[in-house]
Amino acid sequence: MDEHRNLYDDKEFWIKRVEEAKSVGYPFHSIYKSGPTVWNEIINNRVSIIAEKIPTGSRVLDAGCAFGWLSQFLPYMQAIKYTGVDHTPVLIDYGKELYPRINLIESPLQKLPFENDSFDWVVCSCVKHGIVENEDKGLIEEGRWKKIEDEFMRVAENAIVWPSYQMDYEMISR
Repeated sequence: MDEHRNLYDDKEFWIKRVEEAKSVGYPFHSIYKSGPTVWNEIINNRVSIIAEKIPTGSRVLDAGCAFGWLSQFLPYMQAIKYTGVDHTPVLIDYGKELYPRINLIESPLQKLPFENDSFDWVVCSCVKHGIVENEDKGLIEEGRWKKIEDEFMRVAENAIVWPSYQMDYEMISR
């Protein structure tokens, strides 16, 4: 990856990634080019932490949801009110193609289109690291991640953030 390029805000990059994912028939290819073994580890980690921390019946915002993949793996999905939000139009459109019954919304994470306390929990997977790295390199405005965390706490009382594709996570609460 070009270290002087901000891929998070590069709409053309994401259009190409979704086209590639469709051509190989593997949606996860659109966001992180690894095979099923790595993705299964990521999915199992996210689902186990969510099942441990988030009570049944919670209203959950998946911030930086890409195509809404997490919604398909929550073991008690029927009992959770799921909403996914991402700032990349092509990923939201792809998610609506794949999963027409889930609620996916296009919006920047630093300006969430929800009322205060609209959710019980925010989950955010694989977003923070790239944003902070882009801030450090001067590729995006400084403080974007802080604004995003502030928005998380405005719309929900708690958040679970996995900074990258690794298994470690952070808990944020008001």
